[in-house]
Amino acid sequence: MCLATALQIFIVLQNLLLFGFLLLWHESGFPCARQRREINASIPSLKMLDGRLRQFLEKEGCLDPEMSVARAANELHVHERDITNAVNLVSGVKFPALVNKYRIERAKELLAEKDKRKLTITDIQFLSGFNTKSNFHRVFKNETGCSPTEYLAAANNRAKRLVRKKDPPNIQLKWWPMPGALLRRVALWGTGSVAMFWLLFPPMLHAAPLNQYDIVFDSNRSGFHEIHIMDGDGQNVRQITSRRSEMADHDARWIPGENRIAFQSYRGRGWRIWSIGLDGKTPSLVTDYTNYEGEPHWNAAGDRMLFTSYRPAQNIMLADGQGRTIRRLTSNHSYRVVADHPKWIPGQYAFTYVSDRDGDFDVYRFDIATGASQSLTDNAFPDFYPTVSPGGKWMAYLSERNGVFDTFLINLAEGTETPVSQNTAASASQYNSRLMERSSSLTALAPAWSPDGSWLAFFCFMGGNAEICALNLKSRSTIRLTNNIAHDGAPAWRLKPAP
Repeated sequence: MCLATALQIFIVLQNLLLFGFLLLWHESGFPCARQRREINASIPSLKMLDGRLRQFLEKEGCLDPEMSVARAANELHVHERDITNAVNLVSGVKFPALVNKYRIERAKELLAEKDKRKLTITDIQFLSGFNTKSNFHRVFKNETGCSPTEYLAAANNRAKRLVRKKDPPNIQLKWWPMPGALLRRVALWGTGSVAMFWLLFPPMLHAAPLNQYDIVFDSNRSGFHEIHIMDGDGQNVRQITSRRSEMADHDARWIPGENRIAFQSYRGRGWRIWSIGLDGKTPSLVTDYTNYEGEPHWNAAGDRMLFTSYRPAQNIMLADGQGRTIRRLTSNHSYRVVADHPKWIPGQYAFTYVSDRDGDFDVYRFDIATGASQSLTDNAFPDFYPTVSPGGKWMAYLSERNGVFDTFLINLAEGTETPVSQNTAASASQYNSRLMERSSSLTALAPAWSPDGSWLAFFCFMGGNAEICALNLKSRSTIRLTNNIAHDGAPAWRLKPAP
């Protein structure tokens, strides 16, 4: 009897424990079921987040090669789990697949403009947000069923098939009857006359008129180094910045597609890259790192920017069009070595820059796709501020030779060098190659090409100070654009926007 009673008590206690466990589990909401209820309840908000995420990725997010759930969550100010739920439950795909979808759409757009913008497949790869060629081709083929080259060929064939030749209008020409022999003599005489005319009087080559350009430049004509703008012929000068500070505003660049300029300035938090409207209003930061940043330069598409920064020593950085850093390009870890003066090479995913890693300043070409550097100058003189012409034929740069700073042209195909300026030894007392960071020194001496490559603005030492001159590449004639007792330099061109 005692054994039966004990067994009954054991069974009751076991049931109580089981009931308690089930009750506790129910109160906790059956974790998986509760999670499903919470997600189902938040589906409307997840759909809104999915829409915001898609807008962000389509506009700019997909172009970041390092885009991740964490970065997207930070940009949209939400939790990473919310991004994951929105993508998985609303879109039905994984986050990397969604990003790659937008990257491939961007690649298709660029392929359609490949010839117009003179892009290579490698350019399109990087501009679409892909770091490696293999990943780009693999994802492209998964999305489209063909390689980028095959896709481009198919698109060209479709475009050709869409072109329809219109039937010529039914026009009947009437002329006075002429014997066949006489007609042939007249035709031969006319053709020979035209040929002889072009031999005796070849067509005159003219550079584009200067007044169709705007030039932004540095000047201390107000007593302080400020940013100014003038017409391409040197007329209509107006001052943009007016801080009246010993810490100069200098080294200005045009921002593609905007009526604004970017420049280097020390405004309370170290040297930074700023932008400002042409009316001198609405200054805003382009970059904001904890150390020196300067010398911005955008590619033609406006979606990539080069600049210099101390990270950890002076290096050249790659950013998107809005100034958000993508990665460091050069690998300089010594404060004794300089990597400076980056400029995009037109039509290439590469740039020129200056480094003294071999003991003196020389010009190099850096291929972003491969990370390889190639020496373009190798002489006993310090060379600075390289810039390649829009057609890719010429490279202009500044060189200090026997204490005199002059601008030189190199024919990149032939390797031949031609001096552009002939400054006097008096310039050596004002400009020294050791003063690279001072706005009153080398920053103001950089040459610059006009957008069509028909003009080269360069430093000319006249009247005891720096002036801006321009070389006509076709006639090889030179004109002086600025003429005052102030220090003018660091020009940058743009075509005047349509009124």
